[in-house]
Amino acid sequence: MLKEQNRWHELKPNSMLYTLLIEKIPRPMLSNYFRWTSEHSREESLVTLCDWMVDETEYRVRAQESIQGLSTLSQRKFIDNDRKQQRTCTGVHGHGRNQVGN
Repeated sequence: MLKEQNRWHELKPNSMLYTLLIEKIPRPMLSNYFRWTSEHSREESLVTLCDWMVDETEYRVRAQESIQGLSTLSQRKFIDNDRKQQRTCTGVHGHGRNQVGN
């Protein structure tokens, strides 16, 4: 959506939106984000933050499933559908998770 509106400046690391979002993330999670950007050789940006959030969410769901398991098949279908929707951050990417704007 931001790309479609030619608001490329909002995707950059020093943008107001990026700064506001970073300030809302708890320190332990922010540390994980910075580690993730380094391990994946990614520049800090709104697109990178979105990609990390999708990955982090998937890991947390998998961890939760490992500990508690799933009680019904219907829950499993709900989680699978939810994961498919989480794989893209259409507000940032527009058409897919791995697109990166310059």
